[in-house]
Amino acid sequence: MVIRDKYLKQNKDNIAIIRCPVPHKGFFKPNECLELNGYMDLTVNYPDTTALLQGSEHSNLPSYVDVTPAVVNVKSGQTNVIVTLSNLTTDAAVISPKAILCEMQPVTVTKQEHCNLNTEHEKIIDKIEHDEHIILSTKQRQKLKHKRLT
Repeated sequence: MVIRDKYLKQNKDNIAIIRCPVPHKGFFKPNECLELNGYMDLTVNYPDTTALLQGSEHSNLPSYVDVTPAVVNVKSGQTNVIVTLSNLTTDAAVISPKAILCEMQPVTVTKQEHCNLNTEHEKIIDKIEHDEHIILSTKQRQKLKHKRLT
C-alpha cells in the first residue's frame, strides 16, 4: 500500500494515461460521440480498484473535444478501457495516432447517505410563517393543513 501511495504521489494521483489505439489519424465528425477502446500506458499491478476517467492536461485532443468522465472498475493486469469522446462543435476533429486521450485517477466509493425527503419537507413547512387567509386560496389552505396533520 505504501508503494502504491508513493507511485501515485509521483504521478500526480494518476494510475495511468489512456492513449488512442488507432495507428493512423482518425477523423471525428461534428457533433459526434465516439467510443474508443483506449489502452493504458501502464499495466495496473495492484488489486482491483475503482478509478475515474477524466480529461488530462497532457491530452493531445483539440480543446473542443470533450472526454466524458466515467467511473470504471480496473482489474489487476488490465490494459484497455472504453473512453467516450464528444465533438462539441460543428467542425471536424482529427485524432492523432497514439494520442493521449485522458487520465485515470483512483477513487474511493463510500456509502451513500439517504435523506428522507418527507421529513425534510415537513420541517420546512413548519418553519414557514405566513398569513394563510391573504396569500393562499381555499384549496391551498386545505393542502397545507393536510400536510401539517400527516
